[in-house]
Amino acid sequence: MGKLKTLQIIKTFPKNIHIMVASEALCALAMGMFFFLQILYYDFIGLSAEAIGTIFSLGSLFTLTGFFVGPFIKILGRKRILCIGLLICAIGVGFHMGFRAMIILMFGQILINIGTCLINVTELQLLYSYTIGKKECCAYSYKYSVNLIAGAVGALIAGNITGIEYFARIGYKKLF
Repeated sequence: MGKLKTLQIIKTFPKNIHIMVASEALCALAMGMFFFLQILYYDFIGLSAEAIGTIFSLGSLFTLTGFFVGPFIKILGRKRILCIGLLICAIGVGFHMGFRAMIILMFGQILINIGTCLINVTELQLLYSYTIGKKECCAYSYKYSVNLIAGAVGALIAGNITGIEYFARIGYKKLF
């Protein structure tokens, strides 16, 4: 069996990249749980499968904002764009907490996706500032591989959360 070249490269990354990937894993874990519980919430309030699909599809479409934000990072700065992304995401979650009308939930989902996109854009800029040349692609793959796995684990945890005694007593309806 040949050497695992990618793993050897990952081992040489600076500590900053490993810390960033660990924080990315925690964020993806939380978002995986959030999106799973969000679907259950939509079902609980009586939205049809088509409406749920429309909300998530339209929200996903707005992640394209990342393409338009990239050039402004040098002007506005990473920290400012990160804070704007967090604020927009929080406002989107707030809409889900206070309203049940589909149009408002759709707008909230659009805000969540735009905010998440702004956060990801700043993470990528930071990731590239920590790496050089040939290692950029490997660092990007490392970050998103961990993101994908953690997001899936988050959805699995959320799907089985009623197996935890505390959450079994309160159920999904009160949890979300």
